[in-house]
Amino acid sequence: MANYRAMPVRPQLGRPVPGWTVEVLGDDGRPAPNDVVGNIAVRYGDTPIGLFVEYHGDAEANAKAFRDGFSTTAKRQGVAR
Repeated sequence: MANYRAMPVRPQLGRPVPGWTVEVLGDDGRPAPNDVVGNIAVRYGDTPIGLFVEYHGDAEANAKAFRDGFSTTAKRQGVAR
């Protein structure tokens, strides 16, 4: 996620960076519908540069943050498609 030069900076995460898949997932891990606030998640696959691989020594945090090919953030957001 990034704010580009041409974008006004607001207190938000910005827009997805090209090459990264970003979704808003519901608590069930599936894409959230438009009227539901969900978890911002980045598809990680082969752990691209810039995405950390784990919470060191915290198996519970890892289980919560990394599942089904996505890394979730602590940010929650509604969907605007």
